[in-house]
Amino acid sequence: MKKLIYILIAVFAVTVACESDEVTINTINASEADLIAAELDVPATNTFEVIRTTDLVQGNEAADAVTYTWSKASGDNDGAIMYYLQLDVAGNDFATAVTIPLAQEGTSELSRTLTFGDLNKAVNKISSNLFAIASPLSINFEDVNNMEIRVESILGVSIAKAYSQPIPLTVKAYFSGLTNDLVVSGAALNEDVIITIADGVYKGRLNLTQNTFRFFAQPADTNVSYNYEYFESDGYTIDPLLENANDEKMNFKFTGAEGPWDIFIDTNLKSITLVEVTIPDNLYIVGNNTSPEWNPAISPEMNLVSEGVFVLVIELQGVSDGFKFIPTNASFDGDWGEDPANPGHIIQDGEQNLTGYEAGKYLVTVDYNTLTYKVTVVNSLNVVGSINGWNSTTATPMVEASLGIYSIVLDLPVGAEFKFIPTTASFEGDWGADAANAGRIIQDGEANLSGYEAGKYVVAVNYNTMSFTVSKISAIPTNLYLVGDHNGWNNATANQLTNVSSGVFSITLNLSAGNGFKFLPTQGSWDGDFGENKLIPQTLVQNDEQNLSVAADGSYKITVDFNNGNFSVVLQ
Repeated sequence: MKKLIYILIAVFAVTVACESDEVTINTINASEADLIAAELDVPATNTFEVIRTTDLVQGNEAADAVTYTWSKASGDNDGAIMYYLQLDVAGNDFATAVTIPLAQEGTSELSRTLTFGDLNKAVNKISSNLFAIASPLSINFEDVNNMEIRVESILGVSIAKAYSQPIPLTVKAYFSGLTNDLVVSGAALNEDVIITIADGVYKGRLNLTQNTFRFFAQPADTNVSYNYEYFESDGYTIDPLLENANDEKMNFKFTGAEGPWDIFIDTNLKSITLVEVTIPDNLYIVGNNTSPEWNPAISPEMNLVSEGVFVLVIELQGVSDGFKFIPTNASFDGDWGEDPANPGHIIQDGEQNLTGYEAGKYLVTVDYNTLTYKVTVVNSLNVVGSINGWNSTTATPMVEASLGIYSIVLDLPVGAEFKFIPTTASFEGDWGADAANAGRIIQDGEANLSGYEAGKYVVAVNYNTMSFTVSKISAIPTNLYLVGDHNGWNNATANQLTNVSSGVFSITLNLSAGNGFKFLPTQGSWDGDFGENKLIPQTLVQNDEQNLSVAADGSYKITVDFNNGNFSVVLQ
C-alpha cells in the first residue's frame, strides 16, 4: 500500500519553563516531524442502510454497523499519535469531510466501531457542509450514496498529519433534521397544533396543561416524532419549564402554569423557549366598518366565546375596506393585525390591516390560542334537513333579525333533524351543533340539531356569540297586545297591535327612556306571553323571556313577525 508522508513545513518548538507539576508541549523539532500514515483495512462489508426508529418501527441506529481497523502510523520520533476516521461523499477529495463519530475525541487505539446512527449523523453533517459551500455534489436521502472513508493520523498537537488511502463504502441514510411543519401533540394539549418554520425558527401558541407532549413530523404519515432526547442529544438548550418525562417515548413534560404559551424552536441557536401569553380581557374591531371610520371610541366590542377566542359580525363596503384589532376602545395602543409573512395569523409588531374583502357581512374570529384569525362570509343562512329531504336547493331561508342574527319559525315533526347552510347551492360551509358545547354552533365536526317534540319552534342563530336556540311556541297568535311600564303593566289595558299581514303585527307608541314591555296573545291575561330571547337579541321566545326596552324618549314603531320569530323597535 502506498504510504503518504506529510512533513510539517513550519513548526515552532515551544519549550515551556515549568515547575515540577507543569506540562511540556510540542518539544519536537520540525526536522523530527516525519509521519508515515496508518493503513486502513477493508472491512468485510462496505454497504450500509440506516433504518430510522419511528413510532411504528424499531430502527437500527443504536446497533453496531462496522468496525474499522488500521495499522500503526510511524515516524522517526516518539510523539504520541491519535487516530480519527474521516468520511465524505465520493469524488469530493474530502473537502467537506467530517470526523466520525461526531463530537468525539480521537483514539490511540487501532480500531473504532461505528453504529448505524454514527453513519447517519455523519452523512447528515456532510449534507449540510455541501449545501454551505454550494457544492454541485449532494446527499440523496432517498437512495444509496457513494462515500469514502480514511484514517487521519495526528502526531502530537497537530505537529504532523498523515492520511491513509481512502476506501469506498455506500450508505443509505435518512434525513435526521426537522421537517418544515411540526405537529405538537400529547396529553398536555387539548388539540394538536401545527407550527411552521420561518428563518430557522418554529413558533406557535400552545394551550398547555401540566402533562406530556412531543413533536411529530408533518405530514404525520411518516410516523416520525421528535422527543426530548432528540433535541437534548442535538445540543439544544431547553426551557427549564420543559423536562424529560422519562417515559417510554421520552416525551417533553410541561411543568409551568396552565394556559396559553408561545413556543419557539430556534434551529439557528439550538434552543427551545416558552413565553407565557397574556390574552387581552377585551378586543375591539376598528376600521372602515364604523362611521366615522377608524375611530377607536365607537369600535364594536368582540364577544369572548371561549378561552382566548373572540368573535363578531361586521359589514364591509368593498375590497378597499380594512380593519384590525385593539384591546381597548380608547386608543390604538397594543393593536393587532395580520402577519404579512404568515397570512391568517396575527401579530402586534409589523402588522398590516386585514383587507381585500368584497362588500358583505363577515364573521370575524380571533383565536389567541393559535394567534390566528378567520373571516367568514355570513350574508345569508338557510335551514336544511329531514323536513325537506336534505335538499339544499329547497332549504328554508332564515331572516336576518339584526347584524349576524338569523331566525325562522319552523313547524317540526317528531324526530326532525336539521342544520344550517350559507347558500342553497350546496352543503359547503355548513353549520351544526357543537356536541361538546350545548347551544353552540361549529363548522367542523358539527352534529345535526335533533331531539325536538312535534310543534312550532323559533329557531335562531347568533353568529356574534356562536350560539343557537330552538324555542317552542304554543301557536302563532291571532291577536297581539303590548303591556309594560307605559301602562303600569296592567294587562287589562294592554295596547292592541295591528295585524298588518299573516303573522305580522305592528304598533306605533310613545315611550320613555328605560320603559320595558312585552307581548300578550290575550288582553287581560299573562298566559302565553312573549318576550325577547335572553341569548339571542331581537328574537322572540315564549318561555324564560326577558322584557324589551328602549334607551331614549320618543315615538317607536314596534313590529313583531311570528313567521320569522323576530321583532324590531325603530325610533320614528
